Amino acid sequence: MKNNIKNTINNINNKEKNNNLNKNIENNNKEKSKINENTKINNKKEDNNLDLKNIENNNNKEKNEIEKNTKINNKEKIINFIKKKKQEILELKNNIESLNKEIINNKLYFRSEIENINKKKYIEIEKIRKFSNESIMLELIIVIDNLERTIKYNENQNNPTIEGIKLTLKLFIKIINKFGLFSIEETNIKFNPNIHQAVALEYNEKIEPDYVVEILQKGYILNERLIRPAMAKISTNKKD
Repeated sequence: MKNNIKNTINNINNKEKNNNLNKNIENNNKEKSKINENTKINNKKEDNNLDLKNIENNNNKEKNEIEKNTKINNKEKIINFIKKKKQEILELKNNIESLNKEIINNKLYFRSEIENINKKKYIEIEKIRKFSNESIMLELIIVIDNLERTIKYNENQNNPTIEGIKLTLKLFIKIINKFGLFSIEETNIKFNPNIHQAVALEYNEKIEPDYVVEILQKGYILNERLIRPAMAKISTNKKD
């Protein structure tokens, strides 16, 4: 009986021990599972971290590559921009040089035009100055003609009045010469239709034909312009 009780007690103790052992094993397994699970999680985290690091590294590489390419592109853009501006500056310089040449040419042209205008004005003024008194000179020529005729018709007379007329005539001639009026009275020269008016012919074998033999009425030139032709007798070698 005692043995049975003892066996029973032993069985119970063994059973408890086994139960405890099983529980311990189960607990150990659970803990081990937890550890394994934690290890997996940690490993997964580490893998994720590695992936993140790889992604970050890749991103950094891409970023660096993009920055590098951006710098290269920006450099090329800057170079192209500088080239373009240099070309624009060169074109502007050429335009400025062309404009300067045009301005110089225009200055020379306008200066020449102004000089021509001034010359024309001067010529017109001189013309007016020289010939504005033409009508007065023509009137004075009539007076001189009358004085010369008076002296000619009274040449052989010893008359103080005639001497006074001669002095007056000399004074008139001196005055008109100052104003550019000169007489045409030379003889024994070739007939010139520009200053002579032939009013008579004279046969003369000793003189070449078409020569001025005698001035019947003096002609006059005012500042190189004919205002009255000289009436002349012209030589000829033909008999009527």
